[in-house]
Amino acid sequence: ARVEAERRPQRAVPSQRKPEPEPEEVYEEEDDLARSQDQLAYEELVTNILEEEDDVVACHRQQIEDNMALVQEEMGLLTQVEMPGGSVERYVVSLDRVLQRKIEAVQGLRDRLHEFQQRLKEEETLSKTRRL
Repeated sequence: ARVEAERRPQRAVPSQRKPEPEPEEVYEEEDDLARSQDQLAYEELVTNILEEEDDVVACHRQQIEDNMALVQEEMGLLTQVEMPGGSVERYVVSLDRVLQRKIEAVQGLRDRLHEFQQRLKEEETLSKTRRL
């Protein structure tokens, strides 16, 4: 009986390893991972856009307030130059400085606005590709 037991083919012990996934399963897992990474990137972009929107509005509000102060300064310059004995040279130099500050303020706001527009375009592109 012992000899027979030794001659009997031994049963294979089940392997503890998980079976290799089928190629289709691997692709599905990779697709799911890519989709979840895309979803995270999209959600982060939307969060940034919402924060930037508040920032752009605040920058615009500040630019308006600064511009109002500059307009008051310009009105003061006009008052001074129109007074008897007002210095035209001082008026021209001062007005040039005020106008330069206005240009810089407007350009700064425009730069900020263009950056924000880029984020909106990125979001629109991502949104369209996510629907496919």
